[in-house]
Amino acid sequence: MSEEAITLLTEIRDTLKHQDESKMLRIADVAEILGVNRDKAGKLWDREDFPRYSMGA
Repeated sequence: MSEEAITLLTEIRDTLKHQDESKMLRIADVAEILGVNRDKAGKLWDREDFPRYSMGA
């Protein structure tokens, strides 16, 4: 995954974490943001370096 994509997704994750209401970034959202199809977005989602939200973070 490109450094630019990781940075963008990390910023999105951090923005969502700081909002009062619950938000969830879905694979379809990732596909739209990155301009890729959902299959490719799903493969990115499964990568260890994908910046996802965790309850402990």
